[in-house]
Formats: sequence, C-alpha cells, structure tokens
Amino acid sequence: MLQIIVLILIMAVSFAFWFYLKGNSGKPLGGFRSSPLKRELLRRVSPETAERLIASERAKHPGKSEHWYLDKVIYDLKRGR
Repeated sequence: MLQIIVLILIMAVSFAFWFYLKGNSGKPLGGFRSSPLKRELLRRVSPETAERLIASERAKHPGKSEHWYLDKVIYDLKRGR
C-alpha cells in the first residue's frame, strides 16, 4: 500500500515539474512580462503577427526558450526572411 502511495506521489511531482518546465510556451505574447526583445518585436510587427511568427518557430524548433524564439523571429525580420 505504501509503495502505491509513493508511486502516485512521484508521478504527481513529475507531472508538476514537467508542467513547470513547459512554462509560457502556449501563452500569447501580450500575456508575458515585458522585455526588451518583446518590445522590439512589437515595434516591428503587430501583436497578432508576432504571435503567429513565434508559433511558427515553436512548431519548427520545439523545446526552445521564449527568449530564443523572440531572438530568432527578430533576427529573421532583420534579415528580411
């Protein structure tokens, strides 16, 4: 019985840790805390376009940080891609 309880607790902690690591990957751009990269992106494109571009990069490169996606989208915009 104790082993089952321990197993359930381990699974719950693992799920909570995974959820924590997943972070902000699904939230819209406007919902994030302001940063210089976010402000720069929003100066270049509309919030809807920014969300679409970030979603596209998330699909191509899953598992990266939010900073990475912002930096990549801005880099591509500067290069005219």
